[in-house]
Amino acid sequence: MIDSLAHYGWDHSVRYSIGYYLVEMLLELCGALTYGLRVPERFSPGTFDIWGASHQWFHVFSAAAAVVHLLGLMHAAEQTRGHQRCLV
Repeated sequence: MIDSLAHYGWDHSVRYSIGYYLVEMLLELCGALTYGLRVPERFSPGTFDIWGASHQWFHVFSAAAAVVHLLGLMHAAEQTRGHQRCLV
């Protein structure tokens, strides 16, 4: 986003990037809260020892956030491809 800010300005950068960053942040926050609060093993001890533990959900949320980040980068690149840089 820093490069985009430097080349295209705040309005353009935010318009094409901020939604993806907010979704990415929300996914990372959900993963951190799930892991930090030990959900679901807190409510059913011993049931999630192999599958579905909070640490595994943390990784699922982190991977989803990485995919959203990649989609945001691809969308921003597609939108900025036709814009001219200001060389002043």
